[in-house]
Amino acid sequence: MAVSGCARRGCVFARLLKVCYQQTCSAQVDRTEQSLRTALRDQRREEQRAKQGGLNPHQAKVAVAVYILSDYDLVIAGSFALQKTRGSVSKSAEDLGNTVRDMSLAMPLDSLVRYLVPVDHKDEAIRAAALKFIAQHKAYAYVADANTNKGVAPSSHDTASEYIRQCDKLGVTTTELSLRRALDNGYTKPQTSRRRIRKWSQKFHVQWGLGFGPLRTRNPLPEAELVEKAGLI
Repeated sequence: MAVSGCARRGCVFARLLKVCYQQTCSAQVDRTEQSLRTALRDQRREEQRAKQGGLNPHQAKVAVAVYILSDYDLVIAGSFALQKTRGSVSKSAEDLGNTVRDMSLAMPLDSLVRYLVPVDHKDEAIRAAALKFIAQHKAYAYVADANTNKGVAPSSHDTASEYIRQCDKLGVTTTELSLRRALDNGYTKPQTSRRRIRKWSQKFHVQWGLGFGPLRTRNPLPEAELVEKAGLI
């Protein structure tokens, strides 16, 4: 029995509809699977971040490097973690320092050794970032000691010089090149050096929560102590 042209066209159209339906379902399944994979990945990241005290993977590595390279100083490691997670977690620097210590204990020994003896540029970058923070922390301690115990406020130039001195002491001699140049008066115009030091100082004050202003007035100091403290200015 002959099949009319309309019937043949109807069969073709039905097959096309079936193919389109299958393709639509397949695309929907793909989108659903992709959404599920993304949700699971984000969930794993959040769980891992919670274990790391709110630090992302790179920050966690630098935090452990800070802990190792500072001779296992919980205060310095906790300060690093607190600065990186400020406002996102409700933990103290002490708690975060303990978290960093626990992370280091959970890491393989060969991974920890890489922070002491880098084997590639990623290890070198993590080590440099950790040492730079340690130098900043020591410069902050220098300012705090001068303020609290000696009653003086180091100048921006003195604070920057102390920071660079700590960098050199830790072996980080290739960082902050423009600041080094400013401290050595290496710019053609003196105001350029002063502006660079002032810009660094402002950033340093914000990072470490330092303020500008007069110190509290104290009773007059003995002459010998006054001469000693004046040498810091």
